[in-house]
Amino acid sequence: MTERRRNTPNSEDSLRTYDAPSTEAYARDTIMTTGTVPAASAAVTMPVDRIRWGSIIAGLFAALATLVVLSVLGLAIGLSNYNPGDPLRNFGIGAGIWGAVTTLIAFLIGGWVAAGTAATRGRRNGMLNGAMVWVVTIPLLLYVAGNSLGSILSTASSTVAGAAAPAAAAAAAQPQAQATVQAAGQGVATAAQATATVVAGQLASPGTQQAIANTGSSTAWGTLIALLVGLIAAALGGLIGSRRADRLQTVAAI
Repeated sequence: MTERRRNTPNSEDSLRTYDAPSTEAYARDTIMTTGTVPAASAAVTMPVDRIRWGSIIAGLFAALATLVVLSVLGLAIGLSNYNPGDPLRNFGIGAGIWGAVTTLIAFLIGGWVAAGTAATRGRRNGMLNGAMVWVVTIPLLLYVAGNSLGSILSTASSTVAGAAAPAAAAAAAQPQAQATVQAAGQGVATAAQATATVVAGQLASPGTQQAIANTGSSTAWGTLIALLVGLIAAALGGLIGSRRADRLQTVAAI
């Protein structure tokens, strides 16, 4: 930048050239002298979307890790305190209660992590990201449980088939044993048919059908309540971990 100045009224024009301070230098000097950041050098870019998938994935892994750790802890405590004479019903009730508490704590921590690490601020955004942890976790758990059940059934069927093959080969080599096996098989088939007839008659009775309906209804309502409680726990964790919307960050362009 060039400025023309006149030293005296009768002196010749003199030129003095100097460089104007840049915005970065001005901001740096202002911070060094006053300790504050100039408003002109601060720029904040807020995200537009309220759902932050990076934070949701972080909350998902936090919830799964908490679920695994607390489940192993409960199993260790239960097996340490179990005696052979204790009824299995009490052990099952304790395991169910511990599993419910573990799930609630896992969703609470997952929602808290998702809300605390999200770029969006505010309680509503925190609750939304916390609830999304529950939304992502439930289908994942169902997928894992389905695959595990399928693997168990496949392994069991393979084991039974592998054990039956040598027995069938040995029976084929001995005609007398083969006849005995066939007679036993016919007896088993007859007994199974009779048992199926008795079960079908019991299922056809109105009292049995009503009992099955009541059991199914109780199971369905209990599952629905457990899912909703998990959703509430995840949203509560998001509410606890959310940051205030008026607490803005200032970024200096230095």
